[in-house]
Amino acid sequence: MKKFLVRASILSISLLTVMASAAISPALGKIKQAFPDVDPTMIKLVLTLPSLLIIPFSLLAGWMAARMKKKNVLLIGLVIYLIGGIGGAFARSIVELLVIRGIFGIGAGLIIPLSTSLIADFYEGPERTKMMGLSGSVSHLGGVIFLLVSGWLAAIGWRYAFGVYSLAL
Repeated sequence: MKKFLVRASILSISLLTVMASAAISPALGKIKQAFPDVDPTMIKLVLTLPSLLIIPFSLLAGWMAARMKKKNVLLIGLVIYLIGGIGGAFARSIVELLVIRGIFGIGAGLIIPLSTSLIADFYEGPERTKMMGLSGSVSHLGGVIFLLVSGWLAAIGWRYAFGVYSLAL
């Protein structure tokens, strides 16, 4: 049973990694309509800003993991991911939305390297190879599913598209 829970936990973390930035891309048109006076480049930053912050915070995650338990780093990252992910639905201006998306990028940056690192910690040999493959498969399947769900939610309203990030719970 414990082996199953470890596997499910690691794969659920992998599920969060691919949908990090692109999950709300179906809502960009509606976001542009909500903020009509905003330059289109600023609207596109809603997708790209988290990726710019993922890079340095992935490095920070490694530094943190060497100094504290990976579980704690992961929990901190998940909380930041959840706040930054769902928080976009409550933004009242494009600046607020970009700040919240930046927070989301920080959380994603802390989570992403740990998904692979935990596989290396818990598995060896062929089992590690199998888990790496499963991790990639789960993350990409999740990306497809959550892009579809996000598009469906965006059709209702752009703020609802941020609900896909509640998966972090």
